[in-house]
Amino acid sequence: MIENIIYFEADGSYCTLNFKDSKPMIISKPLRYFEDKLENEKSFIRPHKSFLINLKYVEEYQKSDGGFLKLNSGIVVPISRNKKEEILQSLDDYFM
Repeated sequence: MIENIIYFEADGSYCTLNFKDSKPMIISKPLRYFEDKLENEKSFIRPHKSFLINLKYVEEYQKSDGGFLKLNSGIVVPISRNKKEEILQSLDDYFM
């Protein structure tokens, strides 16, 4: 099931889980909860305070406006300025 999660999106103390082949699910847990649970999963990174994404579904890195990751679901996720180097390193490690 973890491999079918495309990304998590935070909304206060709630989180929306977005899946490859099913409808999104809203859970009353903060994003930090899922980040802690998935810390040993190398395919999940947190490029922005509101997103935790599965690298398996990254389609493209865009440098414009500070940086974005385009997922194959069509969503574009911003990269926080202070996380840019960490995210680029994670992308290199995962795809190389």
